[in-house]
Amino acid sequence: MANIALCIPTYQRHECVYEFLHEYSEYYQKYGMDIYYYDSSPDDKTYSIVKTFCENVSGIYYVRIPVEMHSNAKVYKIFQQYGLKKSYDFIWVCNDAIRFSEQALAQMQAQINDSYDIVEMDHEDVEHLGLRIYENPNLYLRDCAWKLTLYGAAILNVHTILSGIEWSAYEQKFLKREMINFSHVSLYFNRIVEMKQFKALHIPIESKEFKSSMYKKYPGWHNDTFFIFCESWVNTIERLPNCYTEKKEAILKHGIYTFFKDSSAFENLKIQGIFGFRIFCKYIRQWKKICNVSVFRLFRISLTPVRVYERREEKKRKERMLKCLSFIKNHSGLVLYGAGHMAHLTASYLDIKKIRYEYFCVTYADEKKKEYMKHPIKELSSVIGDLHSKGILICMQEDFAKEVIDVLEKNGLGENYYYDRVLFDVMDYELRLKNSGGKKT
Repeated sequence: MANIALCIPTYQRHECVYEFLHEYSEYYQKYGMDIYYYDSSPDDKTYSIVKTFCENVSGIYYVRIPVEMHSNAKVYKIFQQYGLKKSYDFIWVCNDAIRFSEQALAQMQAQINDSYDIVEMDHEDVEHLGLRIYENPNLYLRDCAWKLTLYGAAILNVHTILSGIEWSAYEQKFLKREMINFSHVSLYFNRIVEMKQFKALHIPIESKEFKSSMYKKYPGWHNDTFFIFCESWVNTIERLPNCYTEKKEAILKHGIYTFFKDSSAFENLKIQGIFGFRIFCKYIRQWKKICNVSVFRLFRISLTPVRVYERREEKKRKERMLKCLSFIKNHSGLVLYGAGHMAHLTASYLDIKKIRYEYFCVTYADEKKKEYMKHPIKELSSVIGDLHSKGILICMQEDFAKEVIDVLEKNGLGENYYYDRVLFDVMDYELRLKNSGGKKT
């Protein structure tokens, strides 16, 4: 089993830290990982949580980082093995909000070995790359650069890709404002061409084996979206060594597969006050590099009054919610299927609307978890008969929902369930609106 240091940079997200340590850390440790929190919070909330776990469980460590240190500078310190208590074969820097399932970790440990410089965990695999070994730097840049932006995608070999680096030169060159946000990607692809040989493993992970914490809504750089994509990302890839010939495709993929999939993404950013005519003009030379939306379409969106999009979105939200409420009213009782983030979101929304639900239903119950949000958790097999007289709101990701729907239909409950993935976004919007005192966020 590979000896891995799981290193988690964090800043003022003690809820995420507690959630991970309480619910997930046990099986990360089961698969050969020590856990390090690199905390730059100005308070001691995260420290207190980690300290409590350290006192009862070995292999969990806390490292204090200066509050003013940029996240990427923090990551460079981790790559230099700062704060590690012993030697490791691999370092895995992870976002504090992401969680891989036990099955995904088992899959990773079954595949990883010291012949790989980088092992990539891909929870989307939108291009269906499958389990693949890369030894051609250009192909790796084209296929995987955009995915490696995520803290948590790359597990790095300490003895190869992180060995023999002139850190002062790397820090001076890549920890600059115009490209610091992707300085980790700069490191990967510059190191690759410095090495005599290179080998990376791409491991596809089913989306249901990956989740993001309920406590993280937007990335910390959300308000700087266009600087991040149009400047920092473009600079990062364009300034790679000339031996890379697939730079244009690498740049474009990050946009079209994440934030800028279609024109609606720009419309939403317009509503949020992030996109407008000034931004359109500022980055007019960059649009074709980062997205497939026509420049004319972006021009129109930038000039369209915000209220036009707000009214349209409000109408869609109302229609979606009315459809769900109609389903609820047509049943004598209501049950929420699931007991995770989306169930919490749904239950919170129902609470503010004073809509009663009876319990949470799960396919397999955990003996340690009998209750959630002051409601019972019941296993499907024990309530099948009861569900025939109830409405069932399925509260989970699409992959899980498909499996549940199949089970419900096989048990004659095809008319009793309701599922709409977008509805969770609507509920989240309504909850944030209420929490902000009616101000749109």
